[in-house]
Amino acid sequence: GMHCRNLQCLNVSDTKVTDAAITAIALGCTKLQDLNVANTGVTDLAVTEIAQRCPQLQHLSVRSTGVTSKGISAVANGCPRLE
Repeated sequence: GMHCRNLQCLNVSDTKVTDAAITAIALGCTKLQDLNVANTGVTDLAVTEIAQRCPQLQHLSVRSTGVTSKGISAVANGCPRLE
C-alpha cells in the first residue's frame, strides 16, 4: 500500500489477480491513471473501489473479466477523466 502511492500505471492482465488485490491497490494508489485487468477474475467489486478512490483514472481495460455494466457505470461516475 504505502510503496505505490505514486503508481500511475498498472498492468496485471492475464494474471491471477483478485478483487482483494485490486481493492488494496485502490486504497494505496490514489494517483492511478491506467489500469489493465483484462483476462482476470476481477469483478464489479474491485472496479467500484477503483472508481471511488482513483479519480485521476484515464484508461481502464476490463476485457474478459467479471465486470458488468454496473461496474462500468461506477467508474464512469467516479472517474471524470476516463477516456
